[in-house]
Amino acid sequence: MKCDDMQYNISAYLDDALDLSSQATMFAHLGECGQCRLFLRRMLDLRAGLAAIPAPEVPPSLDRRVMRLKLKRTRPMKGARERLRTLWSQRLSVPLPSAALIALALITVTVISISLWQKPDVVSVFCLPAVDAYAEQPANPANSK
Repeated sequence: MKCDDMQYNISAYLDDALDLSSQATMFAHLGECGQCRLFLRRMLDLRAGLAAIPAPEVPPSLDRRVMRLKLKRTRPMKGARERLRTLWSQRLSVPLPSAALIALALITVTVISISLWQKPDVVSVFCLPAVDAYAEQPANPANSK
């Protein structure tokens, strides 16, 4: 495996999201690759450093403001039915005529191609060898000598 894939697996392992077979492959690779071992060491140091930083203090009013926003979004909007109708008409105002134009063009091309395909080729009629169908043919070509 490539080191980039292994580094992704290392991150997944640190997040407890790597299955056992992938862990075995990752550890086998770590035994051979110094670059990936260095990556694992840096990731562990980074996590330890982040864990040492104290959590920021959140003002109590933030909880109330967030909950008020959540409640506002769960209430039905005034005029929601009118807004839905407007949105529906806006979404159909361009695609519907475009689809009709494309369908009309396809039908036109199909009709024209079928009508051209069924007509005999005028050039091939004039290029046929001259054969007189009403001329008398000898009964036996061997006796005509």
